Amino acid sequence: MLRHAFGRALSRLRPPPIGSPMRVAFLAGPGNVWSVYDHLVAGRPDTSTSHVAYSELFLRAARAVGARSLVLTTHPERDRMRFDDVEVRRIEDDFAGKGGLRFHAASGAMALRLARVFRSWRPDVVILSDDPPRMVASELIRVGGPRVLRAHHCRMAAKSRTQRALNAVDGVLVRRGITAFLSASTDVTRELEHVFRGHPPPVVEFLPHYRRGSYDLPPPDPRAAVLRVVYIGRVEVAKGVLDVVEAAAALRDRADVAFDICGDGGAMAALR
Repeated sequence: MLRHAFGRALSRLRPPPIGSPMRVAFLAGPGNVWSVYDHLVAGRPDTSTSHVAYSELFLRAARAVGARSLVLTTHPERDRMRFDDVEVRRIEDDFAGKGGLRFHAASGAMALRLARVFRSWRPDVVILSDDPPRMVASELIRVGGPRVLRAHHCRMAAKSRTQRALNAVDGVLVRRGITAFLSASTDVTRELEHVFRGHPPPVVEFLPHYRRGSYDLPPPDPRAAVLRVVYIGRVEVAKGVLDVVEAAAALRDRADVAFDICGDGGAMAALR
């Protein structure tokens, strides 16, 4: 689904000059994109994680529309990688070891770094994460010409005055420079529509992909008397794992439902 969401979003953007492929730059974040693409080039699944990496699904979507890709990551394993029409580069992590206001100030340094890269590479489309670089980088990139998509993997509720202020600044940039949002869930979509209400950019949802073979679960049986529900993810209150308990309690007298929990985390004791 993520592949198709990226593909739909990319296909709506301005076409490149006739005879030239679309150029798409993707800020992949701190994950080990090197390992993901090593497996992809070798034609074997990446079993280091249970889910299909977003960087892999992005690349499959970019290939589906015939785009050239620049992938940027802060993961330090190596500096550069090339294959087919793909270039992967490591960039410095300006946020490492910083907290508080210094963390937010690092957004400026990251924005200038990204702007230099994009002015040189000249992408038609830029996909940014919802991390702090968005606040400055989105505007710098908009001035430079490419369309900007912003991928939201997590909710962004304003829990403090600082965050509310950042959201207000962010809202100005969104209305001026963001072409579309990519949302990881319906909850994230509702929050985006609330935070940026008025004239928000369109939202395209993508959902995580998981490999069935990573879990020791029985195959679905539509004739079974018990409905089995699987929770896959970190066992944390913020991730909604305790909602599973509420759901089980609400369904107890209505149907036979069993929940399989695939994950670990700080809320495991509370869950049990």
